[in-house]
Amino acid sequence: MACVGEITCVTLDRGARRFATAVSVLRPDILVTTRHDFFSKNGKPEVSLRECTFHNYLSPRTKIPFVVYHNQTKTSFHLNNFDYVALHLKTRLSGCNAFGIDKSAALLHTGDEVLSVTTSQIGMLNPISSKEPVVAKGEIKQVFEGAFGGPSMYWTDIDTASGASGGGIFALNRQGDLEVGDDERLVLKAMVIAAATGAKNGQPYRGELETGNQSILIGLDSSFMELVLKIRDELEIRNKLKVDETKLTGKNKETTSSKLERPHHIRSRRVRRRNTAKRRADCMTPYTSYYADCPVIAIL
Repeated sequence: MACVGEITCVTLDRGARRFATAVSVLRPDILVTTRHDFFSKNGKPEVSLRECTFHNYLSPRTKIPFVVYHNQTKTSFHLNNFDYVALHLKTRLSGCNAFGIDKSAALLHTGDEVLSVTTSQIGMLNPISSKEPVVAKGEIKQVFEGAFGGPSMYWTDIDTASGASGGGIFALNRQGDLEVGDDERLVLKAMVIAAATGAKNGQPYRGELETGNQSILIGLDSSFMELVLKIRDELEIRNKLKVDETKLTGKNKETTSSKLERPHHIRSRRVRRRNTAKRRADCMTPYTSYYADCPVIAIL
């Protein structure tokens, strides 16, 4: 799970640090996570983006800066719909092939078993491990299709806490195995966005708005697909242009170098011709034996 890690930011008033989970999709330099960790519902920043960094559990001491791709602050979200944001890492993740996405945007269904993968969580009732990433298994209890005019939302019995927001949700098949796509990569199906009111009391799941252990997920719909696919395509075009520019620069340097060296070559040839003529003259002297490269002269 080298493609899962933790985001750390400092609030604008510097009163606190904010933690979240992010996962890499399509490319090792594209991250997705929850919008509410950075912006208010009206799009205003709540953290200093320049001081936000990302690390994964393979390299916890390596803090990678990132940028919010394009201007995603203008899109507001209400009641947690559209609560996702795409980031561009300034350095690719080592050992990460990135997760795939379901381009069909097929929904999860009630009764489906899923796996959540997050960073370490603060206040988790039933922690599996204190190490990253934290893995938990749960079941989709209820589906809200197109909730509040946005992506679908899911209520689950997964136990999550502070720091889980942005965690990846992966579907399990009937055999209990993780589902993979055509490209043999794990397919990201949803993200953790919240724990419902009254969830942190140790009680079993009882209903979407009732007291009991429950977490809320956001489904990755067509709008999410369009966003990350656009970012991937633009980054690949940008990389291709850089490669072409490097090749062109290399050819220009080679051409320039050959032009600069040509007079030297010409001078070298002239020097060689002059030395050869001199050697021939020397070989015609009585002191031929002193010149090892002179032809043997037969004395008749």
